[in-house]
Amino acid sequence: DRAAQLAIKAFKADGIRDVGLESWGVFGRGWSWSRIAVQMTKPQQTTLSAYPGDWSAATDGPVTGEVIFAPLWDERDKPTELDFEKSAHQLEAYKQKYRGKLQGKIILLNHPVIFKQPEKRKPGRFTDQQLVGISKAKEPGVNEPLEWPLLRSPVDPDERRRQDYNMPLEIMVDQMAISRKLRNRLAAFFLEEKVAGVLVNGWTRSAAVIMHSDYGSYVDGDPIPPPTAVLMNEHYNRIHRLLERDVPVQIEL
Repeated sequence: DRAAQLAIKAFKADGIRDVGLESWGVFGRGWSWSRIAVQMTKPQQTTLSAYPGDWSAATDGPVTGEVIFAPLWDERDKPTELDFEKSAHQLEAYKQKYRGKLQGKIILLNHPVIFKQPEKRKPGRFTDQQLVGISKAKEPGVNEPLEWPLLRSPVDPDERRRQDYNMPLEIMVDQMAISRKLRNRLAAFFLEEKVAGVLVNGWTRSAAVIMHSDYGSYVDGDPIPPPTAVLMNEHYNRIHRLLERDVPVQIEL
């Protein structure tokens, strides 16, 4: 409410007279965090760089558990990002495979990623040529028809970008709802299995950077995922290497 009032004040200061607030409905549950501490306690003490997965639960004091590598996908079978149908089938297979095996464990959920050290600073400003390109309107033409519900997207990144650019808002919202429901199924399974915590890596391919989003749900009534930490790639991959060598790993969240 304070932010909205400050916005109104700024608009009026700029000479806009007809400024007011309109209610639009209920957003859902809020989420914030103030502190996270992730410590490897075995095979040696190591402080890990992390931040919480959005809309995941907090811990009631420190939680310690053995780490188990339980990837949602085999690397060779991972679908395209928006293959919802294949994702739903794989999720059911995952539940059958790990039911009764995860209680009290901390789950390493993703495969490690190959990342690289930054070679040079990325420019923070657009060039004049880039600005000209951004200002140009899309060439007119006939868009390819889209099925609804849209359950999968092209593998080719350029084709996927074109599809997203032409996607009606209704289909985009529907995709977001389907994606949220799939994430809810996984969260509900982890809660049912009494998982102690979850470790994931971000989607960036750079060193020393943590980037992640779209994990839990803001919708009231949806399951809240167990405590989840998004680790820096260097630390995530190290845990995976230890487990590959059958070295037990214990984490405190």
